[in-house]
Amino acid sequence: MLSWMIRHIDDHDRPEIERLMNAFGDEIAAMDPLRRLIRADGFGPFYLDKMLADTADAKGLVLIAEEQAQIVGFAAGAARGRREQDAHQVVPFHDGYVTELYVVPEARHRGIGTALVEACERWFRENGCGAVHVEVFAPNEGAVRFYRHLGYEARDIHQIKTLDSPGPSGG
Repeated sequence: MLSWMIRHIDDHDRPEIERLMNAFGDEIAAMDPLRRLIRADGFGPFYLDKMLADTADAKGLVLIAEEQAQIVGFAAGAARGRREQDAHQVVPFHDGYVTELYVVPEARHRGIGTALVEACERWFRENGCGAVHVEVFAPNEGAVRFYRHLGYEARDIHQIKTLDSPGPSGG
């Protein structure tokens, strides 16, 4: 029997999701080999508001993983179609996007992340989506393996090169 459950977010979840969002930001910033990512003050509330706004605009969903009355993870998803500006290069589509996924380290490798993604995928199917997209920070090798295990394939690669320049001020 599972010791955790997946449910939709409630207003009373806000403080805990802000805390987990901060932990998520800390983990991602710590794995950045270029040291360009930070988790500044206000990160948790800002990104929770952004996640809620993004999913509301797309009629998406935010899910919570809860174990023994403790929130141990969350996921967000949104459905989107082709943008008008892409009409000359992309076929029409209505796809799902897993925009956020986080499971606390001590609850990983127990199926919680998989259950969150599968719940998002079910919602996407029910809402007529033809595919699911997810963006992964390349240094997050665990997430890359996780999504590959779930059948996701690399589609685009975003690359970066830092320059020995004085920065935006030019001086």
